[in-house]
Amino acid sequence: MIGATKIAAAVGIDRIIGLDMGGTSTDVFLFDAQQGGTQLRSESQIAGVSVSVSMLDIHTIGAGGGSLASFDQGGLLRVGPQSDGSDPGPICCGKGDRPTVTYANLLLGRLDNRRFLGGSTELDTERANRAFSEQKRTLSTVEEFAAGVLQVVESNMERAIRFVSVERGHDPREFVLLAFGGGGPVHACAIARSLQIPKVLIPVLPGALSAVGILLADATRERSRTVMLPGEMLESLEEHFESLHAEARTAFSAENALVLERSVDLRYKGQGYELNVPYSPEAAEAFHLKHEQHFGFADRGRQLEIVNVRVRLRLQAESFTFAERMSRLGDGSQALCGTNRIYFDGAWSNASVYDRGLLYPGDEIRGPALIGEYTSTTVLPPGCLLEVDRIGNLLITLNNGAGQSGD
Repeated sequence: MIGATKIAAAVGIDRIIGLDMGGTSTDVFLFDAQQGGTQLRSESQIAGVSVSVSMLDIHTIGAGGGSLASFDQGGLLRVGPQSDGSDPGPICCGKGDRPTVTYANLLLGRLDNRRFLGGSTELDTERANRAFSEQKRTLSTVEEFAAGVLQVVESNMERAIRFVSVERGHDPREFVLLAFGGGGPVHACAIARSLQIPKVLIPVLPGALSAVGILLADATRERSRTVMLPGEMLESLEEHFESLHAEARTAFSAENALVLERSVDLRYKGQGYELNVPYSPEAAEAFHLKHEQHFGFADRGRQLEIVNVRVRLRLQAESFTFAERMSRLGDGSQALCGTNRIYFDGAWSNASVYDRGLLYPGDEIRGPALIGEYTSTTVLPPGCLLEVDRIGNLLITLNNGAGQSGD
């Protein structure tokens, strides 16, 4: 989340939905600089157990490149949450025999086998094709099976995005989908089209963005206290905040310049859940507005309860500026390195293949195309326009009337 928001801020984008697809799972989150930026949550669930620990508001599902495809007892195709492991290992590396999302992408031409991992690894397409053929059940072709796998896993990711956006009062059409991880750029355009998100941003080094985020993250310490006080006492919390501030301050040296953030967890009296809002003279009104956004109503005549008070101290990381290059008009021809047969909307077509490392700011490419790099591959469907920005991000404008899914 931190790496994604830093990249977005660098190019002037203040509203993003993040999609990080790795080998076993997909993480999604929403960031809106107009409404406080990075969101935290004070409670989550792990394996069905509620855990009251402050954490970044990230929603995770079992949908990754290694997610297994199978048919249930009713013959319905399912993908994940079980994932392929290292033993016996992937089909296309000469081991195992179970279909996964990555192999489906390979069979549909969405990975450039000649340059996978910089050309250091050749994937076994024939073995993957044989495994899909043997396990396709009543589906007529391998392509139909592989396209079905992508349709199911993309539907799972779409539901996850709806959970962090629509179900919390946000319209995803007003955001940019920022896709990263090894698998995010492969599926981003298909997911964006289904959600009618107009633009997709593929950051520089998408497979390593989480590492970039760690390097750019602030050091933080948080303290909280349950108080269970009536809302009328919102202006009488100074003693609690001062005590928590002193506790959190001990984690830093005396000369550190720290940013102090105060917040309160509020709820309507009698409710079993609360919402966190910044502590200020307008905290009550902020709660009403947030409650209305999340749940569709607010009752300003109802008594409030103060559940928790929270203090967060941040030691800001050193400032960092992403390297920029001169922009000029171009068509990316200097990065063109071949073609690949790719499957879109039930038919095969020829797609141009580009080496991302050779693209320049200002280059524009129209789909269908594949943009390959060491850590990922970006799939550009027909009708979409890709532009390279000044720091090397790929900004894709979707033609939401054109076919872009894997079905």
